[in-house]
Amino acid sequence: MAVRKTYMLIRVLRKQMYVRVNGKVELVEFKHGRSTNKNMRGQFSTARPELQKALESRDDFKKKFKIIATTEVADTEVLEEKVERRSDPLRVEANRKKEEERSKMSETEKALADEDAESPEATETEVTDDEPAESKETITVPRDEVSTVQAAKNYLMDKDDHLPASKLKNKTEVKAVAEEMGIVFEALE
Repeated sequence: MAVRKTYMLIRVLRKQMYVRVNGKVELVEFKHGRSTNKNMRGQFSTARPELQKALESRDDFKKKFKIIATTEVADTEVLEEKVERRSDPLRVEANRKKEEERSKMSETEKALADEDAESPEATETEVTDDEPAESKETITVPRDEVSTVQAAKNYLMDKDDHLPASKLKNKTEVKAVAEEMGIVFEALE
C-alpha cells in the first residue's frame, strides 16, 4: 500500500512552485484556495513517494505549507499518477516543441545540445519556487485575494523570503517590485 499525502498552504490561497524530483524539475500547484469568511487555502495531493520526499525536504516545508492528511491508497494509484503527470498537456506540448526545434538543428548543433545537457553546469541549475528562468509569465493576482497595499506587501514577501520590508515602503515601491517579479495586483492598478 502507498500513502497519499495532502499538503495545504499556510498563508496564501494559491501557489506554484518547482521542485527537483529524480533530477527533473516538476511543477507543483496548490489549487482551489478561496477567499471566503473561512479563507480556504490551496492544496496539493500526491501518492508519489519521491515527490513527497522532495516537498518535505524543502526549506519552506512547515513554514509555507504543511501536511494536513495522509491516507493509504492502492499501489496502482501511484502508477496512474505517474502516467497522468507524463501525459500532462502542457508537458506534452513543450516536449513536442522541443522535438520540432531539435529536428531543425544540424548534426553538429544536436551534438552540442546533447553535450550541454549532460554537463555538470546544466544539471546543477538552481531551481526557485517561483518561476523557471526560461519562462517569465505575468501572474495576475485578483482583487478578492489581495485588496490592499499591505496585503500585496505580505504576498510579495511570501513569494520571496529574501525580500526586505524596507523595499516595500509604499504603493509605488510595491508595484515596482511586483513588476520585477512578474506579478500584477488588480487592486493596485
